[in-house]
Amino acid sequence: MLLYTLYMSMEKSGNNTGVASTTKKKKDVKKADRPAKKAKKPMLKGLEKYASKPNSLTELSRGFERVRFRDSKREYAALATGNGEKKVAIFHGVTGNKLDMAVLMHRLAADGFRVVAFDLPGHGEAAREEFHGFDELGGWMAGALAATGEKFDVVVSNSFASGIMYNLLSQKLIPDDMKIVMCCPTPKIAAKAFLLHLFGSLVAEDVSDDAYNSELGVLVRVESLQRKKKGHYRDWMFESEYYKMDWISSRMTINMTELFLEEKPYLAHLPVSLQRRVTVVVGKKDNCITLDAARYLRKRMPESRFVMVPEAGHLLHFEAVPEVVEVVKKVAG
Repeated sequence: MLLYTLYMSMEKSGNNTGVASTTKKKKDVKKADRPAKKAKKPMLKGLEKYASKPNSLTELSRGFERVRFRDSKREYAALATGNGEKKVAIFHGVTGNKLDMAVLMHRLAADGFRVVAFDLPGHGEAAREEFHGFDELGGWMAGALAATGEKFDVVVSNSFASGIMYNLLSQKLIPDDMKIVMCCPTPKIAAKAFLLHLFGSLVAEDVSDDAYNSELGVLVRVESLQRKKKGHYRDWMFESEYYKMDWISSRMTINMTELFLEEKPYLAHLPVSLQRRVTVVVGKKDNCITLDAARYLRKRMPESRFVMVPEAGHLLHFEAVPEVVEVVKKVAG
């Protein structure tokens, strides 16, 4: 259990170009309605206090619009706020949900942006879906953006979603004038994270869910991922953990990760014209990726702009909100 909970704390997603896949055959994400809510364990019930604190994710998101967008294929779940002329779309990482983006959304809206944050498939209020390849995930993201009927100036992708965005770029499925901010991408995960992923993939779903939502699992994730020790960061992380038991399927996140590991989306070539529309933001203390991950991305995208946040780790949407906002403002023009 400890190994699995440690794995899930290490972002739970990535693309290690130096390690073979854990399976010979792709494991498709099962298509099903979102599972019924489970009774929260005592530890998670005790986290309720974080949702009622001043500046909590819940408090910051009060007044946000809970919206649904539809196209001929599916429905997309999102939060929206702000009424500015410039528009920003945000995608969270695996095991997260749109509420995790509340701090960033709040700050961007205060600076005059219209902001829409989406749930990934099988996360938050979004239904589970079956994907047979990473191109389909790229198509899903393109569909989400188009279904809003809005013209986004900037798209901010976080962690696993940055891999989807890279695929979207490689398929040339974005408008010519859209700018991209890739936050905490995971082109190479640390070897220990890969081994922990392998362990998690062999555990039954009910057992892995119990491990993920155990008191130990919560504490391990918070302690291992938190890099800034002062401020609201710790409270936001505990509040995020409080909602996760209702909002994710650990088995689905493992399957999505395996698809990522097998297809290695960051190996695709990006034309120079597309590279120049991308800004990559990385936390110097990110412990979910290998030490050479940023250098690897620079080789893949030499014409992109790179921003290193010295004191931040993997959770830039909590620990580096001012820096990300400044990047968005700069690229939005």
